[in-house]
Amino acid sequence: MEDRKPIDCVATRTAKAAGIAVDEIWGSENRPFSEKLDDALDDTKPNEPDLWTDMVNFFFQRTNHHVALVNKYAEIIYYRFPEICAELVTNARVHDASKYRPPEYVPYIYLTWGKKNGMDFTEICETMPECKIHGFKSPQDIKNAIDRATLHHVMVNKHHPECHSQNPSINTNNRDAAPAKIVIATSMDTLSLAEMCADWAAMSEELGTSLAEWARKNIGVRWRFSANQKQQIANFLTICIQNG
Repeated sequence: MEDRKPIDCVATRTAKAAGIAVDEIWGSENRPFSEKLDDALDDTKPNEPDLWTDMVNFFFQRTNHHVALVNKYAEIIYYRFPEICAELVTNARVHDASKYRPPEYVPYIYLTWGKKNGMDFTEICETMPECKIHGFKSPQDIKNAIDRATLHHVMVNKHHPECHSQNPSINTNNRDAAPAKIVIATSMDTLSLAEMCADWAAMSEELGTSLAEWARKNIGVRWRFSANQKQQIANFLTICIQNG
């Protein structure tokens, strides 16, 4: 039998408190008591899913997949227009990087989960301890945080037209709804337009929707571009559709 050192007395009390048969642990295979205790304690843990861990994992899975697709379409655009998009592939590697940092990180985890499971956060607020840690007392608190994070995101990322507008907050409360007012994006540079198109193409592939239809419904409706910009967008999107 192993030599029971003083520290093992603490471990023994821990085992008894967890309802584990100590003698069975001592009598099992020849391993340190602490290792055998850890295994026994693991067996007593309830096999319940950790919702917050699931939410975080899904956020990383979905966001990383999106960034990978943006990189795919950025390379497609670059190889066709290398003279005007030399930095596009480099920029695509850090696409949406702000989502991994405050103030966007936590709200975007909720947003990503909400888009997957419906945007009603009532049950999460009632059952998930992390909500209180994040300062969310109600579903509306979560939605307000998402709105703030979304506004921050479009204001600091140049592939969003709002970043180049004097009125970026017009349509950020619900970006899936009809726009309250058109966003003027005529100052958006070519490199940003190219990354925007790669972003749109990535979303189209993820959702299984028509990229051309998305452009038709939003250009001139949600965002105002100049005639030259619209031609550039058409060129970029055509290449994405033909080679995606």
